[in-house]
Amino acid sequence: MGHVEARLETLRQDRDPMKSRLLPFAAPIALAMALATAPGTAAAQSMPPADGSVPAVGALSAFSASVTIADGRIFVGRPGGLEIFPMPSGRQGGVHVFGRSGDEWTEVASLSPERAQSETAFGAGLDVAGDLLVVGAPMDGTGAVHVYRRDGDGWTFDERLTWDGAGAGARFGQAVATNGEDLIAGAPGAQSGRGAAVLYSRRGGGWAQVAVWTGADEPAGAGFGTSVDVENGLAAVGAPGEMVALVPGVGTPTLLPGSVHVYRRGTDGWSMDERLEGPAGGQAALGWSVAVSGGEIFAGAPLETGTGTVHHFTPGGTGGTGWTLAHTIRADDAPVPAGFGMSVAASGDDVLVGGALIGGGLGGGWAYR
Repeated sequence: MGHVEARLETLRQDRDPMKSRLLPFAAPIALAMALATAPGTAAAQSMPPADGSVPAVGALSAFSASVTIADGRIFVGRPGGLEIFPMPSGRQGGVHVFGRSGDEWTEVASLSPERAQSETAFGAGLDVAGDLLVVGAPMDGTGAVHVYRRDGDGWTFDERLTWDGAGAGARFGQAVATNGEDLIAGAPGAQSGRGAAVLYSRRGGGWAQVAVWTGADEPAGAGFGTSVDVENGLAAVGAPGEMVALVPGVGTPTLLPGSVHVYRRGTDGWSMDERLEGPAGGQAALGWSVAVSGGEIFAGAPLETGTGTVHHFTPGGTGGTGWTLAHTIRADDAPVPAGFGMSVAASGDDVLVGGALIGGGLGGGWAYR
């Protein structure tokens, strides 16, 4: 889209039960704007890159395909194309950094691949933690993750990670997550579409691969690694199935109930803790998005009930072990299709859910507290 418009309306409600009204904004960029805006304030602003690199609406560039926030700045991925939204060829992706000056958001930095290549989808995956910025480029060969370190007010390229196990179509780097010490990169197209996720640990001045998690027990097309998140020794990997047929004439979907795989770090390293499922089954696509916050997991199921849901899992089930489905978040005012749950962000008491299919792709979102 040519630009992204966002409007935030503060909404404060008890999280049990979780209810909300629609906040009209283009998802997912406004999820980050909501977290970055002070409570009790409202924001309404277009946020195109300063260099004009987002073309006209008809051309598309996937601006805001990935968004994250750190230290009061918003990082926006512009991969130039996405699998479910075909784009013109020849696009080089990028990452745009916005900072707040008074009541305005302005672009303060931008990054492009260190190697001048087009059609790598640089910016499809994106995360920031402390002095670390990681950017996924799933179409860079079989996929790559570009690592940057903070250098004053800017970012300096540090390392390019690839995975030897990534075959053709693996899309390594489609989703990335880091907490500063651990880094996870999803490869949802690996293993005949069953998918994989690669775990790295920060050691010395670089990154060491320590584990490969796979969707070997999932059906073909499960897309394990479509979404990833990690926080304080707890990681989540989504396996929602594929939804490439959201755009008419593009591919054939593998619509599944979906699942989320939970991993914990113990004294002997990382191990799988549990496989989470939603209560409804069917073609829910659980795991299209995941967020780990405060030891809890939020997982989007954007096809459940037609409009979509987000499931909130908490640790400590029967006997004090396992996981419990604590809440199912729904948007009763959402149209069909809404894609409610295609993006989810959680920070402290705030949970923000994006519905990227509303308004023919303009998007909408819901805020919960």
